[in-house]
Amino acid sequence: MPEKIPIQKAKTKNMDISSQKLCFKRVCEFLSDPATHHQNEKVDVITTHGAKVFLTRDIVYKIKQPVKYDYLDFSNLQKRKDICERELKINKVYAPDLYEKAVPITLEYNGTLEIAGDGKPIEWAVVMRRFEDSALLSNIADAGKLEQSLAANLGENIASYHLSLPDIKTNDGAERISEILDELERFFTAKLDLPFNLEIHNFQEQARFAFSQVTAELDFRALKGKVRRCHGDLHLHNIVLLNGLPTPFDALEFDERLATTDVLYDLAFLITDLLHKGLRAQANMVFNRYLLEAWPLVNDNGLNVLPLFMAIRAAIRAMVSLQTAQYSLGNNLDLSKEASEYLTNAIAFLVPSPPRLVCISGLSGTGKSTLALALAPMMDPSPGAVLLRSDLERKEMLGVDEFSHLPQEAYSREMHEKVYQRLLKKTDCALRQGYSVVLDAVFSKSAERKAAAKVAKERGVPFDGIWLTAPPEVLLKRVADRAHDASDATKDVVRKQMKRGNVPNFKTEKGWKQIDASGSPSAISQAVSTMLKLELK
Repeated sequence: MPEKIPIQKAKTKNMDISSQKLCFKRVCEFLSDPATHHQNEKVDVITTHGAKVFLTRDIVYKIKQPVKYDYLDFSNLQKRKDICERELKINKVYAPDLYEKAVPITLEYNGTLEIAGDGKPIEWAVVMRRFEDSALLSNIADAGKLEQSLAANLGENIASYHLSLPDIKTNDGAERISEILDELERFFTAKLDLPFNLEIHNFQEQARFAFSQVTAELDFRALKGKVRRCHGDLHLHNIVLLNGLPTPFDALEFDERLATTDVLYDLAFLITDLLHKGLRAQANMVFNRYLLEAWPLVNDNGLNVLPLFMAIRAAIRAMVSLQTAQYSLGNNLDLSKEASEYLTNAIAFLVPSPPRLVCISGLSGTGKSTLALALAPMMDPSPGAVLLRSDLERKEMLGVDEFSHLPQEAYSREMHEKVYQRLLKKTDCALRQGYSVVLDAVFSKSAERKAAAKVAKERGVPFDGIWLTAPPEVLLKRVADRAHDASDATKDVVRKQMKRGNVPNFKTEKGWKQIDASGSPSAISQAVSTMLKLELK
């Protein structure tokens, strides 16, 4: 049993509200003492606006702060017990190997405390298995190690998770978002002494206007089942790399209505967090892999509401930063600065940006996908362009993973036409909703290239067609050297493409330019981004 820590019985025998903070302090002292856990190492303690987390050598104990906000009420022991049990139930779905049980911290007959003893419960804790701090995605990101492959996996995992949730058909999609805006307004209105009141005013004004423009879409999405019981707090600090997989944990547990929301509002938190950390390329990758895997959850109006969702999520992070400063650290300048930065981000998300269509084409081996991947994050609006790659769309249509090799019949003329029709349909959908698009496909036929340009013209957006070229020996070597790539192209495929020709007629096919792609990927990316007047933000 853990070593017992003396405590005054008279102060804690009858737990009324006025004694809770004193009792909470003693519980914190108890859980932070290494002797409680039979170890010599220091117990690390993490404080948030709603919880205290105690990290022992192998086990983590998480207790709720005895606080009450407009959106959260942990003000008495029964509520904290219920919410600990609720947290355990919800998170075992996401991370069954991480969450173990909920236990009481008990006051024993002799006035000492124990974990799950025989005495009277005076606090409750969620027990989790400890993981290495380096496995937390926020730490991986801060260390500069959140690679594009991990970002792709992250977007796919979140999409699969959202698709697995039962839909909840309701007619109050707009009302749910309005309630969140009301809460933010109440909080910020009470903070009249902040040095960034202008940002607060601008955010509130622009957010209300943006909301008024998408109320119909919000209700329509709710009626179509896009509102589900989501994670609710999906940012990098709540995702851990377990067994090589990005695994969400610490889901929002204190408010079912708040957690039952549009799936894109859930996704928006993660994208906003990545952008705040300056990881725009990774944010764009998460965004696009989510779209690839879960297009039915986005479809005809999802992109319309995403900027508002991102702005609200950024504003919520600003609010939480200020609450954390007020509760645990007093007048903390770093957190105040962070709140100001989040509000600046929120306002930027709400500023419309004219979309554009960029088509990256050329024979296999010219580096289309590498270039497209580099360009997409540079384009507006945040988090960058919708990236549509023919190889990935084909495999998604056929229900196979990215790296599975497809048989020859998957490249029939009929299948080829279906893939290009799908590409153009998605392009039109994204452009209509104000998002730029990067198309990545061979586009060897004049009719295909003209069809892409026609979509841009009909939507009234700028079009740029990039035709990449390189010497035959370069193309053949690049294809031969490929490993772990979605493309199934071989040397024979390249030879057949070269034999067919079909290079654009740059005099008659307006908007197309030829680029020598025989150099390094970085040199090609720099040349094309300069030509298109793009830069990574």
